[in-house]
Amino acid sequence: MELRRADSSPAGGVWLNFVNAAGDVVGGGLASAGGQRARNVPAGEVNVVWSDAAACTGGIGLNVEADRTSTLRESLPMGRLLELRCPAADCAGEPLSFLSVTTESGAEIASHLTGAGEGVRFSDSGSLGLGCVTPGSYGISFWAAGRRWGAEVSVSSSRPAEEPVVVNGREAGL
Repeated sequence: MELRRADSSPAGGVWLNFVNAAGDVVGGGLASAGGQRARNVPAGEVNVVWSDAAACTGGIGLNVEADRTSTLRESLPMGRLLELRCPAADCAGEPLSFLSVTTESGAEIASHLTGAGEGVRFSDSGSLGLGCVTPGSYGISFWAAGRRWGAEVSVSSSRPAEEPVVVNGREAGL
């Protein structure tokens, strides 16, 4: 695996997790100063999830073929803060009891987001900062106030990095 920053420099120090289709971590570690990480990964569907101070959190799915060596090259553009919102009348002060955030390729990254820890609550205005994500499209599902909510969002790097991407949750039912 070779990781590069938006300016094409090596993305050293990025934490990587290799997750199989069952959701089990099958490997991980830090990318070298040169932005590289070698890993024998079991054959099948695998998600590579990265966490990086500059590019934030993101992931990509890939199909690993048995007895085959391949190289994955990924560019990590500057990420953006993600803010989850729910109507204040419903979610103000409520705990977030479940969160799923998936990338376009199906990589589940919720557990890697800094603001999605255990015991987090929505603010009095119904907002919750989830952390920073790499540009791309995400599907979001969460439980709060005894109901399921959902949203889809496209995160772009074209806006100022300090301006959060607001995700307005819609009641999704069961």
